[in-house]
Amino acid sequence: MSMQCIAVLMPIMVLFMGASSALEYAMPSYAHLQQKIDAGEDITVVYLGGSITYGAMTYPPFGTNAAGKPYDYRAESDPERFSWRARTFAWLRENYEKRPGQFRMVNAAVGATDSELGAYRLARHVLAYKPDLLFIEFAINDNGVGKLSDNPEADRSIYRTLSSMVSRVREANPEAAVFIPVSTARRLDPAVFAYFQPARTHHMRFAEMFHLPYLDIQQVFYEMPLPEGVTVDNVFDGPANAGCGVHPSPLGHRAYAEGVCRALEDLLTRHRFDFAKPRRAAWFEPYPRNPRFLPAEELPQGDGWVSREGKAFAQMKTHVCRTSDILFTDRPGSRFTLPFKGTAVYLWGQQHYPGLGNISGRLVVSVDGVRRAVFSDGDHRVAGDQLLQRMMPVARDLEPAVPHVLEVTASPMDDGTPTRIGLHGIGIDQPPVP
Repeated sequence: MSMQCIAVLMPIMVLFMGASSALEYAMPSYAHLQQKIDAGEDITVVYLGGSITYGAMTYPPFGTNAAGKPYDYRAESDPERFSWRARTFAWLRENYEKRPGQFRMVNAAVGATDSELGAYRLARHVLAYKPDLLFIEFAINDNGVGKLSDNPEADRSIYRTLSSMVSRVREANPEAAVFIPVSTARRLDPAVFAYFQPARTHHMRFAEMFHLPYLDIQQVFYEMPLPEGVTVDNVFDGPANAGCGVHPSPLGHRAYAEGVCRALEDLLTRHRFDFAKPRRAAWFEPYPRNPRFLPAEELPQGDGWVSREGKAFAQMKTHVCRTSDILFTDRPGSRFTLPFKGTAVYLWGQQHYPGLGNISGRLVVSVDGVRRAVFSDGDHRVAGDQLLQRMMPVARDLEPAVPHVLEVTASPMDDGTPTRIGLHGIGIDQPPVP
């Protein structure tokens, strides 16, 4: 696949603030990346993020959009060819590979997940692959803690989860190049769009504070020249549903990718980036601090819970979960327990079962005999229930020095709704005990 970046390289800082306030700083990690490329060494490119990075697009791929106009994107609906992730990787290979197969893609993006779960997954799904170039994209899915993050030290703030990820990436490889694309949402309803704005702002501020090159996709879509055939009216398309509100059209993915390519070309040419201020000296207190992720195959089986082949990512050859199992139950009342030590517990659930449909039922989770959370499917939530989906935080206030017992139970539904609940794994934060 061929993709040419727009010829005139605009100063990157224009994407967030006026060029007059920009200060140019050296990016040694990108200089090192260019040296490895030129030497013909293997280059691993990892994409960590949510559904936009996974490759979600306008759905359904054809029909009538919110403005009453017909659209048809069926010819460009394959995320392995037409997503911003696939397009940027193809551009990197075409323009920088010194030998066939020099570049390897690792797809660690999971839809409907935020930077908190990303921090728990980091060691197994990112660091294990030793990235030379890492993209981190969670700005839209971090909307739930956007307002909370007005205080960077708050529990679960965006600054803390991003600090957890990037500090560990830097510890594992100080020369790894990190790039943060800051995704945006469809501008149909200003009130809805404003809901995402705090999270986007915090991602850009974090990148500024720690001198991590980034790109504001809102400005790429709405303030910069767009590729031929792409307009501000079709970067998002389709009906006025939740998915089309945040997932770009294939044309939007093309514009997204070309914006990222412009930024990367500039970084790999100049090895410099424009930031407003000197780098902050210390990371924010990371959360999680020392996460341990237990995949499904390491979780207890029995009493109705069984290990089962996970097929949700099987069609994507480069995905980190392509061959991962899930711990599954379809039996109401099934239960398992897990002894552990740590301060926080997080469940990562399945969202859809190929051939079976969506998750359904209710999950009751207790720690040390005390109910901590109830997760129910979207049709059966009641007051106090959280959504049974991929992100399921349970507790963050546990005593680290004493043993705990996690109990996970599938609760029967009063109306006879079938139970279909699966877990990809459990995250436990295990900070050192003083």
